[in-house]
Amino acid sequence: MSDPSPEEDQLAADLVAEALDGFDTVFTPEMLELVRAMLESELVATKAGRRTLRRCEPEPIVDQSGDVAKPGARQSARDKASGDK
Repeated sequence: MSDPSPEEDQLAADLVAEALDGFDTVFTPEMLELVRAMLESELVATKAGRRTLRRCEPEPIVDQSGDVAKPGARQSARDKASGDK
């Protein structure tokens, strides 16, 4: 499995921060940091976690007709299907 992108890392951190909001009264700071690290790690390092991140990503904004390429795809894969560049 490839390394997570900076966007995936940030999304995982944001999701975990939201999920753990309010738990500072339940866990000690050390335990909260441990739980945070474990959850972020699960999101970016497992297939199930990566699928969860993909489902949480915002929809791509399409401002012209053509194909929407996968993130990280080569530039040629991003060219319109009709051949226009």
